[in-house]
Amino acid sequence: MAMDITRCETDDAKLNWAFKLYDVDNDGMVDMKEISVIMETLDSIEGVVPGDVTYDANGNPDPLQSPLDRAASLFSALDRNDSGSLTKQEFMEAYKQRSLVLKKQDDIEQKRKLNCLILLGPAIKQCEVGKEDIKDLLLKLLYEKSEVELEAKDIEFANFRTTEDGHKNIFVRFHDVDSRMRVWNAKTIAKKNQLVMEEWLTAYRSKLAHRARLLKKEGILDSVFTRNGDVYIAYELKYDVIKKQIETEVDIDDLERMLRRIRGFD
Repeated sequence: MAMDITRCETDDAKLNWAFKLYDVDNDGMVDMKEISVIMETLDSIEGVVPGDVTYDANGNPDPLQSPLDRAASLFSALDRNDSGSLTKQEFMEAYKQRSLVLKKQDDIEQKRKLNCLILLGPAIKQCEVGKEDIKDLLLKLLYEKSEVELEAKDIEFANFRTTEDGHKNIFVRFHDVDSRMRVWNAKTIAKKNQLVMEEWLTAYRSKLAHRARLLKKEGILDSVFTRNGDVYIAYELKYDVIKKQIETEVDIDDLERMLRRIRGFD
């Protein structure tokens, strides 16, 4: 199979090759289990172990999902009619609409990150980890700064770390989204008490948020914020405050061009 793909000169030929790879039982259909089998085989070849902790671009820990979970995410993005299987034509048509597939996969990945938060700010700088358990420290910090009372069982994982540029933060994975939302909904109180909260975003959404914050720093945007993993911006135009969700780089490119022209930044 590895030699076959080198002979594929067109997108259709490459997709046809990929379909044959996933169609393990050669019945002309691909289902989630077959995709999982291929992913499991590739993991075995590469020495990847599900559950191993990997780190995103910002250094946040992310346990590797099982082949079945990853296959479910991919299949959900491809199977537009929820039939449970894909014909070759459906498979090829889905992959030809790459932007839609990638967006759906990004939505699925962001949903998986919604039970996490990143805590930073002056309150974190004052923390001294080592004198007490990280969970005990976290529970005390949340109660004092955000007035939210949780129990140890509500915290699945917590990690105190110092970034390469010397900033301290605490990455928290809550046991469920409800616990996380109780804390997130108290972010205004926490910020007044010098505890800042950020949502854990996918790599793509982090890139969008970073670009938006650079525009805010330049004075082009008035604010940048996230809500349930979605990136929003706000700006004033003709005495009205406009709030918009930014979903793609095209969105932010168009917005930047418009505001630079209106505000005379060019």
